[in-house]
Amino acid sequence: ASYTWCLQNDIKCVLSPAPKDFKRAFEDKGTIHIFDTGGYDVAESQALLAKSDMVLLPTSLSAIEIKSFVKLVEKIEKVRQTLKSDKLNLYVVPNRIVPNLNESNIKFTFSTLEDWGFKVTPALRYKVEYQKAYGRGESVYDSKNPSVRTEFFKLTEYIKKELKL
Repeated sequence: ASYTWCLQNDIKCVLSPAPKDFKRAFEDKGTIHIFDTGGYDVAESQALLAKSDMVLLPTSLSAIEIKSFVKLVEKIEKVRQTLKSDKLNLYVVPNRIVPNLNESNIKFTFSTLEDWGFKVTPALRYKVEYQKAYGRGESVYDSKNPSVRTEFFKLTEYIKKELKL
């Protein structure tokens, strides 16, 4: 989906270069590189987190995800300190949010994270359409569902604004 977004916005993009190309990826200032670590905690993904301009952390903050989320943030902080890099731009993406939760409740639910220095992006709600698209091998940008397209438009516009694109 990220790669499709870049193509649709005329942004030069390379999707998940091989680990041997990571250093070169950060030297190329004219290209947006999107790395999806898939939640894997390996040395390469830790280095990517520390060097990235933006780190998106999708979470629903369900009871199951909270422990993993906190552990990931602790690892990011350790990597940042080890590499003596500047403060990371950590963005929480409220993900799989139940449809009946309104915007003010979402804001309240994630407000503690903002107090801790995270930025919170527009939310992505739980939708069966996401599972169907994945099963068909499609990205969310292939969806004809207006609410899916609107959600991702809001998220991508937010990201573009934050990255000053």
